[in-house]
Amino acid sequence: MIEPENFRILVRGIDITQYNALKVFEKELIRAWENRGIKVDIVNAGADLNYVVNNHYDIGFSMNGIVFSERDYILNKYFNVPFYSYYVDHPLWMDMRIRRTNRQHCIVVDEDFKGYVDKHYRLDYKAETVMQAGVEGLHSRRPFKERKYPVVFLGSYRNCSDIMERINGERKSFATFLKHMIALGIHDPFLTIEDLYNQTLEYFKFPLEDDEEYTEFLSACGDVESYLRGYYRERAIKLLLEAGIPVEVYGEGWEQLDCNRKELLHCHAPLDYREMLDVFADAKIVINVMPWAKAGFHDRIACGMLNGALVVSDETRYMREEHLHEDKLILYSLQEIQEMPQKVAYYLEHLDEAAGIAQKGYQWARENHTWKNRAEQFLRIFQRYQDEDSKATIR
Repeated sequence: MIEPENFRILVRGIDITQYNALKVFEKELIRAWENRGIKVDIVNAGADLNYVVNNHYDIGFSMNGIVFSERDYILNKYFNVPFYSYYVDHPLWMDMRIRRTNRQHCIVVDEDFKGYVDKHYRLDYKAETVMQAGVEGLHSRRPFKERKYPVVFLGSYRNCSDIMERINGERKSFATFLKHMIALGIHDPFLTIEDLYNQTLEYFKFPLEDDEEYTEFLSACGDVESYLRGYYRERAIKLLLEAGIPVEVYGEGWEQLDCNRKELLHCHAPLDYREMLDVFADAKIVINVMPWAKAGFHDRIACGMLNGALVVSDETRYMREEHLHEDKLILYSLQEIQEMPQKVAYYLEHLDEAAGIAQKGYQWARENHTWKNRAEQFLRIFQRYQDEDSKATIR
């Protein structure tokens, strides 16, 4: 077993990012490890590396595959120990980072992402799946009926017209390819991005010679994921407004939304991640639209639950398999998204029922979806590979 007092982790620290989400995830993990007695050293970009040179580290760790600059000699030194990268985005956005070294342990947030990595990257280790988690804020126990906002959505507006204009600027054959993927995703939103890609490759009889060419070409199709995410975000908000339900939106660009009943749309500037927790704690209902991940769980869901709100989210296989529906949160199908506002309206009219589900969601998330839970899960993964390496050495 890992002995915390003798275990040391070198973390490639996150620099400032939009909303600081990854920075918060990293801090929560480090705090949980340090509370277990584990020594954690953090190195950020441009830091003086001298203080770590003479230390022994059992593992290296980073969020989203951010590593030390390849120009830094420290990279080679510390890739001699197991290096774990936790990717919270689809691998198509991370192709070069995953491909940087085959010695990394690739940890993803969706079972489909795991299958994709295992199939298309020649890594020395199989990928692992660790779901995202949430953070409980200072006001999570605010009484449900006293909460200020009926419905809250956090996330920036992605203007599909702008994305399509960018797609139309591509060479004609590639634009046609991307549009075909988008049409498939709108027709059947249960398809993964790889399903859309594979079906389009087959439709156009487009040959790809090897895995590297396959992943490199898919990484150029990021506008498809952006369009579909934006399409369903926009659809969800428009349907709520048309149903007469006011919505508080926090994120960039929502002022541009062309919609009916715009007087019900209350736009707010983007928030730092910690500030977001206070908004969730003052919301009765939090709306979630998943990124194009069909077998995972999002930190927005966990944060909504951990801060006492009733979460209404599109479904994934994971959420169905965990039997969350109608018990701990409310799920809807993207294929039947027009029914979502009816569910929201029902729970706004039945606040006692909504509060009961929110309370069960809070308890479940507190037991299963905190970063302390994830820190322990990571330690079990580290231990398993440490044991496997020891057995290999003995042989």
